[in-house]
Amino acid sequence: MVRKHAFTLIELLIVVAIVAILAAILFPVFTRAKAQAQASVCLNNFKQVAMSTMLYMGDYDDRYALSRYTHRLDATSADDKTWVQLILPYGREFRIYKCPSDYTLGIATQAVFDEDLVPGDTYSRYYRASKRTNVGYNYLYLSPLIQTDIFISPLSRTQTEINDLTNMVMFGDSVHRVTPAGLPEGGGSYLIVPPCRFSNQDGMVTDTFKLPDVPNSALYVGDQSWQPIPDPGSEYEPRPSGGLWPWHSNRLTVLYTDGHARRIALDRAATGCDVQPGWSGYVHNRSLYLWDME
Repeated sequence: MVRKHAFTLIELLIVVAIVAILAAILFPVFTRAKAQAQASVCLNNFKQVAMSTMLYMGDYDDRYALSRYTHRLDATSADDKTWVQLILPYGREFRIYKCPSDYTLGIATQAVFDEDLVPGDTYSRYYRASKRTNVGYNYLYLSPLIQTDIFISPLSRTQTEINDLTNMVMFGDSVHRVTPAGLPEGGGSYLIVPPCRFSNQDGMVTDTFKLPDVPNSALYVGDQSWQPIPDPGSEYEPRPSGGLWPWHSNRLTVLYTDGHARRIALDRAATGCDVQPGWSGYVHNRSLYLWDME
């Protein structure tokens, strides 16, 4: 008589329990490893953007790229270009403007339809996709758009106008919009805005934008705005602040004007500033403020 060897029900249950325990232990490890890898890729992408920016500035008398040519809502690639398109020829890879942790919208340039696509113009098809990149530009300090009833005047500043290159944000992780539930949506934003404009130190008020004769209403800011950041331990999700978004475990990647990149907490982006809606709060410590040209 041939004996049949088989697992008992208890043995099977023990094996299933062991597999479940191992999965519970290993899945979080794999998730953290994936998140760390994505954060590293994002950091490297920012460094490549820095290299492209420096090459661009070398060809344009040390001037930063224009943020865009016009603020019109009906603008197309026929009459407008974004800073992403201006710098793109120096990097040649559109993927470096996409954060790998942004799951909301891929930069699918093949699917971008532009009715003004110019035959033979390689970069015109990137116009709309360039506005959803995760690398947001600190344009109000480096290349503000001043609008009037008749025209818009882009202003490009030089690197020599910045006092401390190691302490001023040039680019930051960004988001296009945030849902009422506090979730990111629609990809990134190619422009980010600072939390404050005016500095008040020892009773002396100064315009950190260095645009003393230009009111807030004459500056193009798009749909981005700042709201006061919740206190630590708040039950609310991180708020969209000037277009910035912490894609990496509540931390965001920023690139400074000297070319180095690092990850910081969202509230660090507002350090030295009393965040209030509509730039009504003052910068009270310019040495800690990361946006200022001083």
